[in-house]
Amino acid sequence: MRRPVIGISGNLIPIENDGVFTGNLRQYIHTDYTSSVERAGGTPLLLPVSDDPEVIRAHAQLCDGIILSGGADVDPILYGEEGIQGQGYSMREIDVYDMELFRAALEQKKPVLGICKGLQIINICFGGTLYQDIPSQREHCIKHTQNTERYQGTHKIRIKEDSVLHGLLPDGTFVNSWHHQAVKDVAPKLTVTAVASDGVVEAAEYMEEGQFIMGVQWHPEMMASCGNAEQLGIFKELVRRCSQGESEQ
Repeated sequence: MRRPVIGISGNLIPIENDGVFTGNLRQYIHTDYTSSVERAGGTPLLLPVSDDPEVIRAHAQLCDGIILSGGADVDPILYGEEGIQGQGYSMREIDVYDMELFRAALEQKKPVLGICKGLQIINICFGGTLYQDIPSQREHCIKHTQNTERYQGTHKIRIKEDSVLHGLLPDGTFVNSWHHQAVKDVAPKLTVTAVASDGVVEAAEYMEEGQFIMGVQWHPEMMASCGNAEQLGIFKELVRRCSQGESEQ
């Protein structure tokens, strides 16, 4: 059986201190993503950032499923707000690409997994908003940017029982955390399926009309690539959904 192709949305970073190439933009993804997809039985494919609508649609068409990867802050202009003092660096070109890639995947009914910023992109595309800076916009919040190894969980999540996520992870699972933005107004089409102890949204799903869309606020790829079997289950579920879609075609 052919291994499903999982497209992973890329990021851009300026090259520093590299002679004549200094200042050029480099396309990249972290290897934790590709490692997790491979371990789950899929074939990872880097999808480079583009502003060409035809190219973006072709990216979605090439793949059996899509992972919207993490990255810098989402530009608040894209959900109708001006930036506040705590809002960090963003590159609108990446955000727009991610949004258009998601819309193409949605139109083509491709399974989608959003990770960290990827969950936020999904929420925005469906009409939701974000906290631009959790510590300054919420009271009594826990620490959402950890200072320990990437594969170690640092806070618990409460998981909704009748959710896909509940079938993959036990309630009370500890997850890792590197974000200061989060879902604020939840888009009407999304169902929140996990929250942190302070109420911050940690996962959401959209399963209407046979579509598989899941977003998580933590980084399961960092945990899965370092041997966490439970977190690897999230990627196995994505691969399974892609394989299921192939068999129905």
